[in-house]
Amino acid sequence: MRGRSITFWLIFGGVLFAALAMNSFYGLLLTDHDPFLAIIIGINSAIYFFGIAEKKSDVRKRYSHLLVGSFFAYVLSIYQVLVVFSVWLEGLLISSCLLTIEALNLPLIISGFAISFLFDFAKKQIETNNF
Repeated sequence: MRGRSITFWLIFGGVLFAALAMNSFYGLLLTDHDPFLAIIIGINSAIYFFGIAEKKSDVRKRYSHLLVGSFFAYVLSIYQVLVVFSVWLEGLLISSCLLTIEALNLPLIISGFAISFLFDFAKKQIETNNF
């Protein structure tokens, strides 16, 4: 991956997770209003944006921001899947369906799992020193 593509993926991840943070904060599209999750997603967006602030000549640091940000996104999507699973189990215990489309937070789950492929690619690039 060259410098331009690293910059593209850092900008893409930063803007994507900034939009997801705003979406979760205000509860706009397919999400519940959850300001604490929005703050955590905003921190993930900041990881990507801090990677853009690194010097272009220091590719390893930029890769590390890409790696950490995409891993954190993957962990957030797994956390959201566990939340959905716990809501579903709670609904089974009280014999009521508590699972709604807003509780799923589908944009976070889909984007987190999609960014996980970027994490695998960046990890492979760092392990093989293929800059």
